[in-house]
Amino acid sequence: MQTDPQLQLRKQALLLKIQAQRQLWHLQTEQFRSEHRLADMAQRVIGQAGDTFKKRPLTIGLGILALAVLKPGRALRLAQAGLQAWRLWQDLSASRTDPPPPR
Repeated sequence: MQTDPQLQLRKQALLLKIQAQRQLWHLQTEQFRSEHRLADMAQRVIGQAGDTFKKRPLTIGLGILALAVLKPGRALRLAQAGLQAWRLWQDLSASRTDPPPPR
């Protein structure tokens, strides 16, 4: 059975069109997947922040209040000073529990 040459050309054109549509669909779904990954990550971060707030509402509330009252720059400097004081406290506590060096 012989096929019509026009029919073969039409078939080839349709196959090429299908291939182009598949490639376009793949590119569009890849973009959607990357945006979806970003949304999942944001949801995870917000969920973790919510869990932290539920565990320590007073600490988080005081931090937000400090930011509102002290302004961000001043609050950051205060937080850095607090972190340094905490580290110093930890170092001093560790040195008090260590046995004295032998003489």
